[in-house]
Amino acid sequence: MTGKEQLLAVTAGVHFVEIDGSGVEQGRTYTDKKDGLTKPLRGRQTAFLWQGSRYPIEITVDIPDGQGPHRPGLYVMTGAMFEAGKFGRLEFKGTRGCSLVSVTEASRALADLAASEEGAPKLKAAS
Repeated sequence: MTGKEQLLAVTAGVHFVEIDGSGVEQGRTYTDKKDGLTKPLRGRQTAFLWQGSRYPIEITVDIPDGQGPHRPGLYVMTGAMFEAGKFGRLEFKGTRGCSLVSVTEASRALADLAASEEGAPKLKAAS
Protein backbone atom coordinates (compact mmCIF):
# COMPACT_ATOMS: atom_id res chain seq x y z
CA MET A 1 0.00 0.00 0.00
CA THR A 2 1.36 3.42 -0.90
CA GLY A 3 1.78 6.36 1.44
CA LYS A 4 -1.22 8.12 -0.18
CA GLU A 5 -3.48 5.14 0.47
CA GLN A 6 -2.22 4.83 4.02
CA LEU A 7 -2.91 8.53 4.63
CA LEU A 8 -6.43 8.15 3.20
CA ALA A 9 -7.03 5.14 5.45
CA VAL A 10 -5.99 7.11 8.55
CA THR A 11 -7.65 10.46 7.79
CA ALA A 12 -10.84 9.39 6.02
CA GLY A 13 -11.40 6.02 7.66
CA VAL A 14 -11.28 4.19 4.33
CA HIS A 15 -10.59 0.49 4.77
CA PHE A 16 -8.59 -1.07 1.97
CA VAL A 17 -8.61 -4.80 1.30
CA GLU A 18 -5.58 -6.23 -0.45
CA ILE A 19 -5.80 -9.56 -2.26
CA ASP A 20 -2.65 -11.36 -3.29
CA GLY A 21 -4.29 -14.43 -4.85
CA SER A 22 -3.29 -16.89 -2.12
CA GLY A 23 -5.47 -18.89 0.24
CA VAL A 24 -8.47 -19.69 -1.97
CA GLU A 25 -10.99 -22.17 -0.56
CA GLN A 26 -13.57 -23.19 -3.16
CA GLY A 27 -17.26 -23.32 -2.26
CA ARG A 28 -18.81 -26.64 -1.31
CA THR A 29 -22.07 -28.11 -0.11
CA TYR A 30 -23.16 -29.60 3.19
CA THR A 31 -26.19 -31.53 4.43
CA ASP A 32 -28.29 -29.62 6.97
CA LYS A 33 -28.86 -31.82 10.01
CA LYS A 34 -32.27 -30.26 10.74
CA ASP A 35 -33.97 -30.75 7.38
CA GLY A 36 -31.60 -33.10 5.52
CA LEU A 37 -31.32 -30.73 2.55
CA THR A 38 -28.06 -30.10 0.73
CA LYS A 39 -27.06 -26.44 0.98
CA PRO A 40 -24.20 -24.43 -0.51
CA LEU A 41 -21.32 -22.84 1.40
CA ARG A 42 -19.59 -19.92 -0.26
CA GLY A 43 -15.94 -20.13 -1.10
CA ARG A 44 -13.54 -17.97 0.90
CA GLN A 45 -10.34 -16.18 0.06
CA THR A 46 -7.48 -14.83 2.16
CA ALA A 47 -7.17 -11.03 2.13
CA PHE A 48 -5.44 -8.33 4.14
CA LEU A 49 -7.32 -5.43 5.76
CA TRP A 50 -5.48 -2.11 5.89
CA GLN A 51 -6.94 0.16 8.57
CA GLY A 52 -4.29 2.85 8.55
CA SER A 53 -1.90 1.00 10.82
CA ARG A 54 1.62 -0.01 9.87
CA TYR A 55 0.72 -3.62 9.10
CA PRO A 56 -2.45 -5.20 7.67
CA ILE A 57 -4.66 -7.74 9.42
CA GLU A 58 -5.22 -11.08 7.71
CA ILE A 59 -8.92 -11.76 7.10
CA THR A 60 -11.04 -13.93 4.82
CA VAL A 61 -13.63 -12.64 2.36
CA ASP A 62 -16.43 -14.52 0.64
CA ILE A 63 -16.07 -15.35 -3.03
CA PRO A 64 -19.09 -13.86 -4.84
CA ASP A 65 -21.73 -16.41 -5.93
CA GLY A 66 -21.24 -17.61 -9.49
CA GLN A 67 -17.83 -15.96 -9.84
CA GLY A 68 -14.26 -17.03 -9.34
CA PRO A 69 -11.92 -15.67 -6.69
CA HIS A 70 -11.10 -11.96 -6.61
CA ARG A 71 -8.14 -10.99 -8.76
CA PRO A 72 -5.00 -9.83 -6.95
CA GLY A 73 -5.15 -6.10 -6.24
CA LEU A 74 -6.32 -3.38 -3.89
CA TYR A 75 -10.04 -2.99 -3.14
CA VAL A 76 -12.38 -0.84 -1.06
CA MET A 77 -15.41 -2.23 0.78
CA THR A 78 -18.87 -1.18 -0.35
CA GLY A 79 -22.39 -2.41 0.17
CA ALA A 80 -25.20 -2.47 2.65
CA MET A 81 -23.20 -3.01 5.84
CA PHE A 82 -25.03 -0.26 7.73
CA GLU A 83 -28.64 0.77 8.07
CA ALA A 84 -30.72 3.31 9.91
CA GLY A 85 -31.96 1.58 13.04
CA LYS A 86 -34.29 2.57 15.84
CA PHE A 87 -34.56 6.30 16.42
CA GLY A 88 -32.41 7.01 13.35
CA ARG A 89 -29.24 5.52 14.81
CA LEU A 90 -26.65 4.01 12.51
CA GLU A 91 -26.47 0.24 13.01
CA PHE A 92 -24.05 -2.35 11.67
CA LYS A 93 -25.93 -4.98 9.62
CA GLY A 94 -23.02 -7.32 9.13
CA THR A 95 -20.74 -8.18 6.27
CA ARG A 96 -23.15 -10.29 4.19
CA GLY A 97 -24.06 -7.17 2.19
CA CYS A 98 -20.42 -6.24 1.70
CA SER A 99 -18.73 -6.35 -1.68
CA LEU A 100 -15.29 -5.37 -2.90
CA VAL A 101 -14.71 -2.75 -5.59
CA SER A 102 -11.28 -2.24 -7.12
CA VAL A 103 -9.54 0.98 -6.15
CA THR A 104 -9.29 1.84 -9.86
CA GLU A 105 -13.07 1.55 -10.37
CA ALA A 106 -13.83 3.42 -7.12
CA SER A 107 -11.47 6.23 -8.17
CA ARG A 108 -13.19 6.54 -11.56
CA ALA A 109 -16.63 6.62 -9.91
CA LEU A 110 -15.53 9.33 -7.46
CA ALA A 111 -13.99 11.38 -10.28
CA ASP A 112 -17.22 11.08 -12.29
CA LEU A 113 -19.23 12.14 -9.24
CA ALA A 114 -17.03 15.16 -8.62
CA ALA A 115 -17.27 16.16 -12.30
CA SER A 116 -21.03 15.74 -12.66
CA GLU A 117 -22.49 16.58 -9.23
CA GLU A 118 -25.66 14.81 -10.42
CA GLY A 119 -25.51 11.99 -7.90
CA ALA A 120 -23.48 8.99 -6.94
CA PRO A 121 -22.72 6.51 -9.71
CA LYS A 122 -23.41 2.88 -8.94
CA LEU A 123 -20.30 0.84 -8.16
CA LYS A 124 -20.14 -2.64 -9.59
CA ALA A 125 -18.84 -5.45 -7.35
CA ALA A 126 -15.46 -6.82 -8.37
CA SER A 127 -15.11 -10.20 -10.00
